Amino acid sequence: MKPRLLIIYFCAAVLPPALSGCGAQRGSKTPALAKERLATAVVARDPLELWRALDLDTQWSWMTIRV
Repeated sequence: MKPRLLIIYFCAAVLPPALSGCGAQRGSKTPALAKERLATAVVARDPLELWRALDLDTQWSWMTIRV
């Protein structure tokens, strides 16, 4: 198989799934939905969902705290 053709097949197989995640919505559309996601995570005692319910700035704030 020619290298150029191999590269084309590779790009056709790998790029669409990788790029489809780029357009995925992260977070809630409204503050009310964000509050609901946060409350649901707290009631469920699910730390991963709680982390995902936080906005990016808040996540970075928590990640940069030094004890």
